[in-house]
Amino acid sequence: MPLPDDHLFTCGAGCGGIAVDAYGRAQPCLTLRAPELTMGVLDAPLAAALERFTELREMRAAHSDYLGRCARCFLRGLCEQCPAKSWSEHGTLDTPVDYLCEVAHAQARHLGWLRDGQLGWEGAEAGITARRLPKD
Repeated sequence: MPLPDDHLFTCGAGCGGIAVDAYGRAQPCLTLRAPELTMGVLDAPLAAALERFTELREMRAAHSDYLGRCARCFLRGLCEQCPAKSWSEHGTLDTPVDYLCEVAHAQARHLGWLRDGQLGWEGAEAGITARRLPKD
């Protein structure tokens, strides 16, 4: 059974690519506009931004809802939850975006991975894995 994963960035952010906006601000992802995660490349070398963004790979979640849900959910590969969407919706990097959970759960139910009322983050305790469930 996998352990909860509290890493925030499980995407390509911090893996060597960056986006630079029209104002000369580098960011690890085109959609991540959190000011604390942008860097002016007009005043600093681009290499400094690349180096700084690699540290994102080690950032950990602290929000209790993220740790209790997202970090334990077996639907993470199906879910669109990410720090950029969390920041856009809530102003934090690790607050779950509820409608993204709802979409992932609806897809999992359609695929037969979950029954009505089951939640992906409760799957570890129930031994649920991404496999088609038998019809009732």
